[in-house]
Amino acid sequence: MVVMPVSAIKIMITKLKEKGIKSEDLQKFTNNKINTPGSIKISLDGDWLDIAFRAISKYESFSPTANFDENKYRGGYGTDKIMKNGQLLDADKNTIWTKEEAEATLKHQIEQFAGSIAKDLGQEHWNKLNDRQKAALVSLGYNVGPYFINKRDYGKRIKQAIINNDFEAASREIANGPKGGIRSGFLAGLARRRKEESDLFLA
Repeated sequence: MVVMPVSAIKIMITKLKEKGIKSEDLQKFTNNKINTPGSIKISLDGDWLDIAFRAISKYESFSPTANFDENKYRGGYGTDKIMKNGQLLDADKNTIWTKEEAEATLKHQIEQFAGSIAKDLGQEHWNKLNDRQKAALVSLGYNVGPYFINKRDYGKRIKQAIINNDFEAASREIANGPKGGIRSGFLAGLARRRKEESDLFLA
């Protein structure tokens, strides 16, 4: 990342003022628009489960082996679980996922997480969301934990915005969600994910 010296920034501001350019003029050129064309890189066909599956599998990618991530061993599609013979089991450092097992695990967890989110949001408010909005919340919950609606400040703001039918505000709060890990700090990939989830919510 290139960092401009303070002196250069001051000169640039002076030049802009001389040309009569105001801050609101510059905002037109910044990436603060919801649902920027081309920002959603997945198909929006199907129901919320289909869309959430495609979004999460894109963000997480597939790994057949377990790797220590933040606080647990994870693999498959970024999970610490594995579906074996119809049972959801805890993964450990020796766990190996087939593609089929990873997909089955992801689909099961998507349904689980959606149930938790719907309960915390309130079934009435969950039901009024469209498939893309549900998928965006499930993708966020898969990454940060399904109880974010009532346990995190940004989750509470998302909930209130949905209750108020202010979906643009809810989308902004999704974009402002966590962009880093417990140990890793800020991650550009998570910042992009929050932006895409925000766009998906309003798609």
